Amino acid sequence: APSLPNSSMHITVRVPHCDPRVITPIFMMCDSFCWHQLSQYDWVFGDQGYVHIRGNYCRSFHRMAFAALHPDITLHPKLLVDHISQQKLDCRAINLRLTDSRGNSQNRGKRRTPTSSEYLHVHACPRGWRAEVQTTTPDGVRHRRVSYHPDEIGAARAADQFARELHGEFASLNFPP
Repeated sequence: APSLPNSSMHITVRVPHCDPRVITPIFMMCDSFCWHQLSQYDWVFGDQGYVHIRGNYCRSFHRMAFAALHPDITLHPKLLVDHISQQKLDCRAINLRLTDSRGNSQNRGKRRTPTSSEYLHVHACPRGWRAEVQTTTPDGVRHRRVSYHPDEIGAARAADQFARELHGEFASLNFPP
């Protein structure tokens, strides 16, 4: 994370929804330094869960905040700004990092579809619970780690270990440190 000015602190900003019929308040966390530089824009909360400039879905707050924090880095369209905590409304400097599509997909959380386990990378099977994590390297080599456990929590802990081995700092974990 970059060094922020001493006067910068974490703030919470209320952001309107892009649909004026939605009246539920939405709050975004950011650094006062970034908000001071970007507050001139008309920010709204969009349907995809990101804060962006009204009418311009390509100009998202987290990308512009990263650019303000790192003026020496040119954001190419293939470079993504990733939320480490997977919380799209947490745009603080400590929660943003630069990555590519591969690193961004490794940091993806559990899908919202109904599955047999509440834990990421854990599935029920006839042998008990299966922990399975896989990835593909840029040169096309597929890596896969699988283990079987009698209980769901043991499988979740094994899945966390596999995810750290395969994805490093981008691993999505069931039990973060």
